[in-house]
Amino acid sequence: MRRWVLSAAAALTLGVAVPAMAQQPAPDQQQAERIQKRRAAVRHNVRERWQRLDKDTNGSISRDEWVRDPQTFDRLDANKDGVLSREELGQAVQQRIRQRADDRWKRLDKDGNGSISREEWPRNPEAFDRLDTNKDGLLTGEELTARAGSRRRR
Repeated sequence: MRRWVLSAAAALTLGVAVPAMAQQPAPDQQQAERIQKRRAAVRHNVRERWQRLDKDTNGSISRDEWVRDPQTFDRLDANKDGVLSREELGQAVQQRIRQRADDRWKRLDKDGNGSISREEWPRNPEAFDRLDTNKDGLLTGEELTARAGSRRRR
């Protein structure tokens, strides 16, 4: 009896698992879906943070609503009108993203020659080969930017 129950459970599991495995998206599609979910989560977090900051819901952040230090407020207030707009905060976020990308590039480009060789690449060789579009054995900023741009368009 016990064997029969185990066999039935295994058959049911396989009956469900095999069709589910057959319906799994391709790895590139899985990666695109993960990126899309991550971007949706970021947009959601940005909206939530904005709502928490914009206490009077007027579409801008005044000094009274700002919870961090005044120097940061002054730095972010690009047009010096005494309030932070979504655009000003968005520009600050983009600048921070660019700075992080530059920092990552500097860590990867250990010899400082402006390209990343196979020896400098810390990830799997297949990823290097995919990114090296001109197949010269070096990754350039243009190749990485082109790859990131093609991901965004998906």
